[in-house]
Amino acid sequence: MSPSLPLHGKNQDPIRASLFKIAWSAWLGLSLTGCRPTPVSSTVDAKEPAQPLVLQTLNTGFRLVPMFLTTDYGFLIANIGDEDHPKAQISVGFRQEKRVMHCNTLSEFERALQTLPKGATLYRHQRCLVPAGHGLDDAFLSGIEETITKATENGLTVATDPVVTCLCGK
Repeated sequence: MSPSLPLHGKNQDPIRASLFKIAWSAWLGLSLTGCRPTPVSSTVDAKEPAQPLVLQTLNTGFRLVPMFLTTDYGFLIANIGDEDHPKAQISVGFRQEKRVMHCNTLSEFERALQTLPKGATLYRHQRCLVPAGHGLDDAFLSGIEETITKATENGLTVATDPVVTCLCGK
């Protein structure tokens, strides 16, 4: 195992894992407690609007994989906790505005969706293999769908096909 990656699973040192998450989140500019915009990650992104933003970087257990926002508006549901202690984070990306909002509650997600212009198309971003939100409470995931339905009733369009980032290399 690489010394730069934290241990995973039931043998994981909880203090080391918590410190790693805090340090990694701080390095990425993520909020651990709420919905907050993340600044553009590089000067290349700032100069070129066609460059994708990183919605979130996911740890596959083997490597870190950036999940890029390649559409004008998109969201990704992720479990940023672990199997024993799941923690939801919904990342909502605004490509033209060069910002990503990280939401930890359904009400924060709803407020983020309300900032999208009427008629805008929102894309669900996913990864192949196991969903990024694997392990989250079914009631919370149901609430996500209800929030999206409510947003469509208020003039938002949700794309039928998700944007999938391949992790398996196929």
